[in-house]
Amino acid sequence: MQALRIACVASSVCLMASGCSTRVGVPDSASNHVTVGASPAPKQQSSGAAPLVEPVDLEAEEAISKGSLEAWRKGLAGDIDGAVKQLEDLNKKYPKAITVRFMIGQVLERGGRKAEAVKYYRDAVRQSQFNLMYLFKLAESLRTTGDSKGAVRTYKDLLALDPNFVPAKIGLAKSLWQLDKNSPEARTQVEESLALDPKNQDAQSFITEMGPAKR
Repeated sequence: MQALRIACVASSVCLMASGCSTRVGVPDSASNHVTVGASPAPKQQSSGAAPLVEPVDLEAEEAISKGSLEAWRKGLAGDIDGAVKQLEDLNKKYPKAITVRFMIGQVLERGGRKAEAVKYYRDAVRQSQFNLMYLFKLAESLRTTGDSKGAVRTYKDLLALDPNFVPAKIGLAKSLWQLDKNSPEARTQVEESLALDPKNQDAQSFITEMGPAKR
């Protein structure tokens, strides 16, 4: 269930327009890369019944994809307010598209407005609570805006879904450390991160910052 990244040309970015099945985040740089999170668990149907299949509006999907990518590029160019306005207009037209509100958060974060981004990340998580990328971005924003307790709760929600998600374990360790410089759980989390990914530079740097364990 690790978050994945895939290279994708602008014309083929796939953003789901339906309210609870959003599966793609946003380009993470000017190079048309998109960040992909796990989709929510599918709805279950009683045995013998036809599976629930939510119809996809391809025209809406294409419009959301195109509009989101255009807004992201506008944000990269420095026009954060213009990008947010474009996404808000898109959100009014497609209010069930969780991705659009998540995109607003990403654009605001890109512009250094992390506290504002939290609102949109919370909204995305509220409507798609099993999406790893939404949870991760919310947790990171909470941690970097000073809400360590909120970050701890969110990282733990994420790790309950994917116990081996290394970036979340490192983020949890940092949040716990912000709350208590003697936190044994913080050290355990970063040590487990290194066991899973020994070359992870973030984990290496942080465990060095923590210093030797106190006896």
